Amino acid sequence: MFGNGVGKPLGAFATDACVTVTRGTASTWRYADVMNMEMALWSRSEGAARWYFNAELWDQVRTMKISGGAGNDASMIVDIRSQTLDGRPYIKTDHCLAKGSAGDACLGDFSQYLLARKGSVQTAMSIHLRFDYQETAFRSSFRVDGKPAWDRALTPRKGSQTVSPFVKLS
Repeated sequence: MFGNGVGKPLGAFATDACVTVTRGTASTWRYADVMNMEMALWSRSEGAARWYFNAELWDQVRTMKISGGAGNDASMIVDIRSQTLDGRPYIKTDHCLAKGSAGDACLGDFSQYLLARKGSVQTAMSIHLRFDYQETAFRSSFRVDGKPAWDRALTPRKGSQTVSPFVKLS
């Protein structure tokens, strides 16, 4: 998600392809931020995008409410049974950055991420490494690389809102 591309795949949320949405309130994820992130999502990613957030944000997600108006109920936004946030699937993960930092909450469509592998899993074993202890050592290696299909975010021909399949909260 945030890899720098050196010895590992390039992260979808660490490139110019990612749109960063400014947080409304410091260190807090609110429903207004959810709406702003969804507005920055590329329209063709509507059906495939998922929410990813640091598990430490769960208390804020669980109590997230639409500000003002009738029916101001958290169950309208978060459905724990179907694991959706505003109708979109969510995943609590420790791959997102720490609570309160840019990237603690992300919205992404990984169908727009390119992944390539070379060969298959290569395995090797050695009885010589720990011979004195009657142990055998095993090694497996797998070559893979990846990057977003987009080089940078898109500004539509008719509009000023920059959009991308990858959006993170600042």
